[in-house]
Amino acid sequence: MKGIVFRIGGANAVVMLTGGNFVNTRAKSGWQVGDVVTVSRQTRSRKMWAVLAACFALAISLGFGGYTLYYSQETLVSIDVNPSIELGINRFDRVISVTARNPEAGRIINAAPVKNMKYTDAVAALVSGGGLDPYLASDAFMLFTVQTKNADKQEALLSNLQEAADAAVLPHHQNLNTEYYAVDAQTVSNAHRHGMTAGKYSILMELQQVAPEIDISEYSHCSIDEIKGQIEMHAENGKHGRNSGGAGHGNAHH
Repeated sequence: MKGIVFRIGGANAVVMLTGGNFVNTRAKSGWQVGDVVTVSRQTRSRKMWAVLAACFALAISLGFGGYTLYYSQETLVSIDVNPSIELGINRFDRVISVTARNPEAGRIINAAPVKNMKYTDAVAALVSGGGLDPYLASDAFMLFTVQTKNADKQEALLSNLQEAADAAVLPHHQNLNTEYYAVDAQTVSNAHRHGMTAGKYSILMELQQVAPEIDISEYSHCSIDEIKGQIEMHAENGKHGRNSGGAGHGNAHH
């Protein structure tokens, strides 16, 4: 039977089976909370009283919501180059959902299953698996965003994400530009209404600031590199327009 390691105490582990049932079993070397493992069918009958006690104690401490707790999203991580991928992360730092926001992303996540992995391992697997290589040309941009309900973990999430992603991708793509941002829940909500990640939406909002007349939906298929190119072009055109009109000093801040 397959299940998810929910708690490890000493030599024993509590494993949550599909459907929310718990079993108590011997922890194997290397097991960590959140790992998907296989347990013997004999485990339940041989240790039935220990199992019942563990289940009851765990259900009481978690309000009978252990299964729901594991599959409740606490953090959303998005990865954008041109493929746009979202990872839903639980409080145990495990990937509980993987969403492709465009067809290019769909091919990548199908080739690299990352559900139930630690988010750092999942990101490393996605960015180093080869699927993104065609999009990682010289001077390309890879954008990561994090939105979390736990504000105390935000800085650690960003730092761990950057360390994992940079270590996985930069040795093979030295000229790649990587950027990391924290966003709020409203930004994620707005992005999803437009069918895109918070990362791509945020960059398109920057474009709209320098070119208010644009319709961001017309650029939703573009890569982060292409959108940044549009931002630079419109900002430069706007600066030249102000200079030719003689209005103000046109000072720029970098």
